[in-house]
Amino acid sequence: MMQRKQAKGGPVTACVRFFLASLLGIGFILLPHAHPAMELINQRGASGTMTVQFDVVLKPRDQRQLFAAAWLRSQQPPGSYLTPAQFGQRYAPTPAKQDLVSDYFQDYGLVTGAPWAGGLVMPVAGTVADASAALGVAFDQVHLSGGRSVVVADAYPKLPEAIDDLVDGVTGLFANGYFPVTPKGVRANRSLTCSGLSQKNTPSGGFSPAVVAKYYHLSRARLPHPVTVGIAEFGSVTPSLDQSIARFARCLGEPVHLATVAVDGGSDNTSYAHLEEMALDIETLIAYAPGAHLLVYTASAGDADALYLRMVSQDRASILLTTWGSCESDTPPQQLTIEELAFAQATLQGQTVVAASGDDGSSDCLATRGGDGLSVDDPASQPMVTAVGGEQFATPLGPAARPWVWNDQTYAGASGGGLSRVFVEPPYQHGVYAGVRGVHQLCHLRAGCRLVPDVAMIAVGGEIDVPRGGWTLLGGTSLAASVFAAGLAEVEAHASARLGLINPWLYRLSNHGRVFLPVRRGGNDFRHLHPGRFLAGGRFSLATGLGTPNFALLTRALADWRDGRSGDATDWVRTSATLHLREVSGRF
Repeated sequence: MMQRKQAKGGPVTACVRFFLASLLGIGFILLPHAHPAMELINQRGASGTMTVQFDVVLKPRDQRQLFAAAWLRSQQPPGSYLTPAQFGQRYAPTPAKQDLVSDYFQDYGLVTGAPWAGGLVMPVAGTVADASAALGVAFDQVHLSGGRSVVVADAYPKLPEAIDDLVDGVTGLFANGYFPVTPKGVRANRSLTCSGLSQKNTPSGGFSPAVVAKYYHLSRARLPHPVTVGIAEFGSVTPSLDQSIARFARCLGEPVHLATVAVDGGSDNTSYAHLEEMALDIETLIAYAPGAHLLVYTASAGDADALYLRMVSQDRASILLTTWGSCESDTPPQQLTIEELAFAQATLQGQTVVAASGDDGSSDCLATRGGDGLSVDDPASQPMVTAVGGEQFATPLGPAARPWVWNDQTYAGASGGGLSRVFVEPPYQHGVYAGVRGVHQLCHLRAGCRLVPDVAMIAVGGEIDVPRGGWTLLGGTSLAASVFAAGLAEVEAHASARLGLINPWLYRLSNHGRVFLPVRRGGNDFRHLHPGRFLAGGRFSLATGLGTPNFALLTRALADWRDGRSGDATDWVRTSATLHLREVSGRF
C-alpha cells in the first residue's frame, strides 16, 4: 500500500499552534491528522520463525473486458447486477492460473487459502523466512500502541516474471506503513450541547441536521426500504465510541443499526484523531439516513487495499463510504491498480463508492510533505468513485443561502480538487471537460485527465459527540461525503434498487440545469500557492464539481429514468464497438 507519510506537524507543532491560537484569541484547536506514526512504538528485524499473513490480488481473466463491462453497466438504469459469485465466473482467473500462483507460494512452504468471493484475492500465510524467500523482501516486527505486535515488509514484493504476470499486487504486508490519510479541521466548543442538533443554524455555531437536510431537500424520514452503508475505517470500535454513538442517537431519537467487520484482524488504533473521524462518519449517517444499516469495516494501517477488496467481495453494503485518502502523486501504482480493480467489481455489483476529495485544496500532497504542486486525493480520483468536495456558507441556511467553496482557516482546510495525473478523462466527463478553464494546459495525459470532485456538500458545522472530547464541531470533506452518502441511501431506498456507479447519471442530469446548484464563489487554493487556479463558477469547477445536489429532484429523476420518462435513455446505451480506449480502461 502507500509509503509512510510524514504528519503535517507532530505533537510539538500542534502545541505551538495551540499556543499561537491562544495568544491570538482564536477559539479553535488544530489537531495533527490521523497518522500511522501514532500507532508505532518500535520495530526491529522479525525472526524467521514468526508467522505472517498477506493477500495476493490476482489479475482478472480479461481485465480490458472487465473495465468495458463496468463502464457499459454504469450507463444503464438501476436493475440487475452481478453477485460476487457471478463476477467470479466471468472474470476470475482460470483454475489453472490460480493453481500456478498457489503452487508458487506452496513451493516455498507457505499455505494458500481458497480465493475470496469473486475469485481475485488469495490469502497466504507462513513463516517470515518462507515469505521473505517467496516475495524477495525483508520483514520487521512492529509494536503498535494498542499492544499488538505485527510483522511488516520493508519493500514491495519482487515476484518472478512468470508469476508477476498473474498478480496485480500484494496487500496486508504494510500494517504500519502505507496508510490513507485525510487531515481533519476541528473547532472545539465546550458550550455545545445535545440541543444543538435541532436548533443551530449559524456559520459560527454550527448547523443542525434538520436545517442542513431541508437545504438539500432530504426528508430524514425513516428509510422506506432497508439500505446498508459500508464505512471504511482505520481505527478500533471502542466502548467509548459506542457510548458516543449511543448518546448522539438518543439526542435524535433514532435507532442504531451498527455492525463491525474486522479485516485481517482489524485495527487496534484508539487515538483521538481516529475515534473522532469514526464518530463523524457514523453519527452523520445516523443523523441524515435514519434507519440505515451501518457496516463498519476496520483494518490496520496498511490494509486499505484489503479493506476495500473485502467490502466488495462480501457485497453486504450497497453504498461504500471512505473519508480517508492519500495524495495521488505519492500513492504507489500497485495500490492504484488494486483499488481500480476493486471499484470496477463494485460497479458491476451495483455498489456505489463515495469518497471525500481531501482537505488540502488544490495541493493535496502538502499534508504529507509531498510538495506544494497541484495534486488530487486518492481514492477520490478513481474514475469509478464519486468524489465529494466541500462547500461553506456565510449566512444561515435557507432558500436564499448560496454556497462558497469550502476554504476556511477555522476548519484548517479547503475542498480537494483538480486533475488526476494517473486516470484519464472518464466517459461521463466528456461534456464538461472542454468547458473547464485551463484544463488543457494542466493535463499531461494524451487522453485527457479525470477531474475531481464530482459534487460538493456542506463541509462545516457538524455537531458530533466525540469519544473523550464530548460535543465538538467538525468539518471537512469527511462531513461532506458522509452527508452525500446518506442522501444516496434515501434515493436508493425510494428506488428499491441499487444505484451502482452514479457518475454518468449525475453528469447527464446536470445538463438539465435543475438538479444541481453550482457553487459560484471562492476557490480551493488553501495555501495561496496557485493564485487564480480552480475558482468556482460555470457548470463545473475543479473545486466543487457539479455543485450541490437537490436530493428530492434526484429521487424524482431516478424514477423517470427507470420508467423511461427521461427522454434520453438511448443516449446512455453504448456498444463495445463505440467505446474509446480510454473508456475501456481507467488509464491511458
